[in-house]
Order: sequence, then C-alpha cells, then structure tokens
Amino acid sequence: MACLHPHAYANMLGNTAIWGHVVKALILTAYNTFEYGDMPMPEIGDGDVLVKIESASICGSDVHGMDGSSGRRNPPIVMGHEASGVIESVGKDVAEWK
Repeated sequence: MACLHPHAYANMLGNTAIWGHVVKALILTAYNTFEYGDMPMPEIGDGDVLVKIESASICGSDVHGMDGSSGRRNPPIVMGHEASGVIESVGKDVAEWK
C-alpha cells in the first residue's frame, strides 16, 4: 500500500483519486471516534512524492487531538504522522528524490 503524508488526506473527500487503488488509514471521523479502512489513493502532483508506508504510529499530539483538547486535529483527518517508508514514485518536477 502506498500513501501520501497522512495530513494530505485532511480533505480526503475532495481529492482526485487513482481509480481502483486504495490505501489503509485510521481516520478520526469525530472526536473520540475512529474508522479504520480503505481510502482512495490520491494522484500525485508534479511536485509531489508518493511514499509506500512501511510503518506508521501515533504520538502524544495525536492522543490530544483525538479528544479535541489540542485544537490542532479537526475531523475528518487521518491520524498517525510518525511514518517511515520508501519512495514509490515522484512527480515530474521532483529532482532530488528517487
């Protein structure tokens, strides 16, 4: 599975998607309410990098975002910004990443 940085999905319903390809995500749909499931894989733009996520986690700021106490996580949003992976593909204007 490949996905962009989790925060790229903040407005997930408005994204253009590659038909038929999906990624897994833990989505904060409302404060203290999560859904784990499939999301369409977004198309990358000319300056974007698509990363195949090998591992993802949450941290303390996600915990506080879950209940709304931080004011920085506004549902719907994909949780887990601690990620590592390998570059799957790059946009045509990306020169420094392969």
